[in-house]
Order: sequence, then C-alpha cells, then structure tokens
Amino acid sequence: MSDFIFSMKHRTTWRKDNHSHLEYQEQYLGREPVILELKKLMNDIHCDSPKILEFGCSGANVLRLIKKHIPHHTYCGVDLNENAIDFARKQFPNDTFYVCDDIGLPKLIPQLGRQDVFLALGVFYYINSPKVQEILINAAQIADYVVILDELSCFNLPSGKNEGLFFHSFSAMCRKAGLEIVVEPVFSNGPRKTEGYFIARSSARAASANVSD
Repeated sequence: MSDFIFSMKHRTTWRKDNHSHLEYQEQYLGREPVILELKKLMNDIHCDSPKILEFGCSGANVLRLIKKHIPHHTYCGVDLNENAIDFARKQFPNDTFYVCDDIGLPKLIPQLGRQDVFLALGVFYYINSPKVQEILINAAQIADYVVILDELSCFNLPSGKNEGLFFHSFSAMCRKAGLEIVVEPVFSNGPRKTEGYFIARSSARAASANVSD
C-alpha cells in the first residue's frame, strides 16, 4: 500500500476518533521529560514567556505539563479532530485552539504570528514524509525552535520507511527545512526504545544567536 493511502487512512481514523483524547491522558505523563527539556532551553535563552504552538494537540493533555513546568506562556493547539478540540476548549477556555491538519496549516500560519516553539509530539509517524517535510519547512518559518517526539530509528538515515507507521529521516529533513539540531535524540526508557525526542532551531534563530554572541 502506498505512503499516500496509508497517510489518508491515518488521517481518516484520527479525524473520526471520539475517545482517544480521553483514554490516553495518563500516557501523556510520559512526555514530561520533553517539557522539562523545553523548560531548560527556554531558561538558557532567557525566554520567560514563550509562545508555544502545538501541532496535533489532541485534547491538550500536554498543555497540563506545560502549565506545570512553564507557567508563563502563550499556547495555541491545533488538531484535525473536532471532538478533541471541543474537549480542549472546555478544559482550557483561556487558551487558543483550532481544528486544522497538515493540509490547512499553511493557511492558518499567517493568523498565528511568530512563535518561540513548535511542538509535534507523537504525530509525525502518522503522516508521510513529503507532508512532514512541508510541515517542517512551515515550522522553521514560524518558530524559533521545533520540538519533536517520534519514532527515531531512521533519524540519521538518508531516507525513511513505511511500516504502517512512517519512520522519518529527521536529520536530513531538518537540514532541508533550514533547521539545526541543538538537542540530539534522547530515547525513551519505555517499551518503544526507538521512540525519542530532539530539538532543532531555525537557521534564522541560529544566525541571530551567533550575531549576539
């Protein structure tokens, strides 16, 4: 089955889903190390109140961790599932949410303005590589830093693979998108040993930091 068909099947499944944002809340606690790493980074660059855009936010369970560890922030979550976004809006009425997928993201970006952080946690293995490449390019244009948690077994390979889930060659894809890896992959201690996170920054942000130094 082609990458396109697999990607469309995943998209349809998640768009129709009406329960995962409720069932998986406890699993999001396992993403706390990512948010702690982000907190450290924000402290290091003296960003006291980061603007955070989360792509594929589901019911905004990660936002609970952000509020715990980065209390001063501006958050915007996007997800293709209307049920999840409705749930998130009820849980966090003071934050901003949009129903949006990877196809609609380029149209939404002008409304959002510049962001400090673009988060995509456990999302990209449902999206084929050409689409992920487009998202990374958009992320590099809108945000200073990009934080990704995903399947990383192909991280340093020249190309990814499709095993029902998509495994991406993130190192090469980030370079193509104008992103520089600043936190190398940190792998999970859980059952999925090849899952992990990394952080990249936009080339524009890197150039700015070098001038400041």
